[in-house]
This record gives sequence, structure tokens and C-alpha cells, in this order.
Amino acid sequence: MIDWAIAGSLLASISRRQSALETDAERLCREFPRFQNIDYPLTLLPITVAASHLDNHRSVVEHYVACLERVISHYLSSADVRAYFALSPEEENLVRADTSLKPAIRIARLDGYINQADGKLRILENNSDCPAGILFTERINLLTDRLLERVNAESGVALVKMPLDERDCARQEMLAAYRQQGGDKKNPTIAILQIKGRSNLESIEMAKEFCARGTQTFVADPREVSVSADGVRMEGREVDLIWNKVNTVYWNNLVAETPGLLGRWAEAISSRRVCHINPFASRYVTESKLCAAFMQEPEFAHHFEPAEREFLKEVLPWSRKLKEGKEVEYKGKSWEMSELLRERQFDFVLKQPYDIRGDGVTIGRSVTRSEWEEALKRAVSEGNTAQEFINGQSYPVMTGARETQVTPMTASFDSFMFGGRLCGLGAKASLKHKVNLFQGGRKLAVRVYAWKEKAAV
Repeated sequence: MIDWAIAGSLLASISRRQSALETDAERLCREFPRFQNIDYPLTLLPITVAASHLDNHRSVVEHYVACLERVISHYLSSADVRAYFALSPEEENLVRADTSLKPAIRIARLDGYINQADGKLRILENNSDCPAGILFTERINLLTDRLLERVNAESGVALVKMPLDERDCARQEMLAAYRQQGGDKKNPTIAILQIKGRSNLESIEMAKEFCARGTQTFVADPREVSVSADGVRMEGREVDLIWNKVNTVYWNNLVAETPGLLGRWAEAISSRRVCHINPFASRYVTESKLCAAFMQEPEFAHHFEPAEREFLKEVLPWSRKLKEGKEVEYKGKSWEMSELLRERQFDFVLKQPYDIRGDGVTIGRSVTRSEWEEALKRAVSEGNTAQEFINGQSYPVMTGARETQVTPMTASFDSFMFGGRLCGLGAKASLKHKVNLFQGGRKLAVRVYAWKEKAAV
């Protein structure tokens, strides 16, 4: 996937002109629209994806999202699948109230690693509720392109643009969903949901940009929803389309604090007077960390064709739902699941169904034995997910200022999916096992390159 020759060529060219590039970066960052929710160092060297590998990657991630859509269908039609995900009656009602969009997963970020062992993609999380980065990834990639225009020319490489690079992907996808659901207003109004007092910068910037592009957009608190014969209102303003930007963890907390909130949202969505993105099946079912386990559990194999099962085995880390006394097969050997996780602590990760910023993830090799035992006990009692640890690809991250200094960091490889199609790529990098911006990580630009054809002599 990574073109190391292009990475080396760009690194050499950046090194030759690093002082000037740092000056340009400082100036451009002051002039450029905001592209960070939190401060982290801007890295000049992007992850360099070989254009020759892009079609295969697109095929893999689009096939995977199609599999997620089938999970939603199985959830709606099969009692055993619903029992596996164990949603509350109110949550299940909300899922069923919100089934008009096909595909359901309109905007998603598939968080993956390029596996260090074999160089193949592994998808670790689906992020199909309200993924971060759909605006800021576009901006950081554009900023990097402007800084490296001369470097690219000097290195003899050509940038291969993706839909996210053309800008305005998110707004266009939301409007397409609105039209598909039957919305007929020429200029519908969008509400971006954020809890009052906790709006992130990207949501605020998104509202500003959407307005500048001609679509009235504002940030609203999800508790301020009302339904009448005139339509759906947020904070007293009529809305036609809602981008639910409240992470499921925070959404669940909000629901616990606000009795009747799910009922009001079920009424709003059932009225069909508003288009809700992403639908609640994406929020409660495919966003759940149980989803990766569900797609691999032997008792649910009949929901997938044999070729699909092989595909999922290749693209997903080994994952299973925890249960007291559960017997599993791992690497050709039978285990009682808790015993497997005690015996091979360093090989596994425990995941709560919904989390944010990695807070619900316990990595076996990052904690003490006693911490692991406590987390395992809790995971079994709650029916959480155990997932095989994937050692992600290291990438050279430029960390020096005014002089070349390169630090190998574990880098994620994230795919932005709009309407089931690959539209862009992003990445995060860190020296820690948890590659997360809020735990010491940083974002990297990801650019697709091809070598320019040499002129005939």
C-alpha cells in the first residue's frame, strides 16, 4: 500500500528545503481555515499511498461496508441477531423508526492498520455513528498539498486526487440522502447535533462552511427537539436534515439523564419530516464493537456466504463476544475464552461496545496483570468484545523543527466512506499502542501518488 520509494524521495526533498518549508507552514497555518480540534504538530511528510494499490483498497473497503449494511438487515429481521447486540427496547424502537435510507451508513470512517506482519489492511473499528475528521482531513490534506507543490515536482511524482480532495463531499452526501428520502426543498436547513457547551471545533467549522456554500446550517443540542404538524424543530428552528454528531457514548449518557429523549427522537424520525444521518442502526449496531465479533461468530455464519466469511476473516482481527465459559477456536486450538485471554494477555485487546478517544479499550500489553484481570472480569460480566491485537505499520514521522529528525511511529490507515464509496484517506500516528489524537497522537496527511512518466529520450 505504501510506496516507500516515493516516501524516501519526498523526505529527501523536504529535508533539503526544510527551513523554508517550516516558515511557509507557519505562515499558511495562520491564514488557513482551522483544521484541528486540538493542537498537535503539523507533519510535513504525508503517508504516500501507491496509486497502483488504490483500486484494490477501494474494492476491499467498499465490500466491507456492504457487509455492514447486511448486518443491519440481519438485525432487523432476526431475533437471534438482536439478542446478540442486546439493545434496550427503546433503542431497538429507534433503530426500527429509522430505516428509510439505503444505504444506511452514509458517512463513516473505517479505522484500520496496515498489518506490520503481512502488509495487509485490518479494519479495527467502523466509526459509523458520527466520525470525526470528515472536514478536517480534507483541510489538512489540502494544506499539505500546497506546502509540497514544489517538493512533488522536484521528486518527480504526480498527485492522484480522490473525491475528498475536490472538497464539499460531506455536504453533498447529506443533501443526496435528503433527496433520496423524498426531501424536496431547494435549500433545506441542516442541524448538526452537539451537546450544548461541548461542541467541538470541527462541527462549528462545518456549520460555517456549509452556510458559505449556500446551505443554512447551525449547531443544536439534541435535547431541544420537538415535533409538530409543521415539522421537526431544533431549538425552535425548523430543520430538514440532521447530522447527529453526538458520539454514541455521550448520546447514551444524555439518554440516561433525560427520560423520554429516545421517545421524542423516535417520534421525530418516524414523522419522516426530517432526514437523520447516520440512522440509528448505524449508531447502535454497526458502530458497536460487537459488530466485528458478530461477523465472525460461528453460530452466525449462516448469515454470510462462504466467500464473505473468508473475506471478513482476512480483513478483520479475530474478535469474539465474551461470555462466561464460552469455548472458542484460536489458531487451531480450542480454548475456554477467559483462559485464552489470561494465557495470552499480550495478544489481545478488550473493547466496550461504545467508546470515544480509546477510553473504552484495554490493550493487554499496555497494562499490568492485575489491571488486565480486573478489565477481563468486567468485560465478561458486560459481554464486551475481545479482539486480537494488531501491530500496525510504522511510518517515518518528521518531528524536528528546522532540521530533519524522523521518528518511526505506529500509523493508522483510515478510509472515509460516503454513501458506501471510498472518498478519501486519513491517518493518525503515535508512539503509544493507542493511536489517538487525545492520547498523544497526531494526524498525518495521506496522499496518493504515482511516478510521472519520463519523457522519451
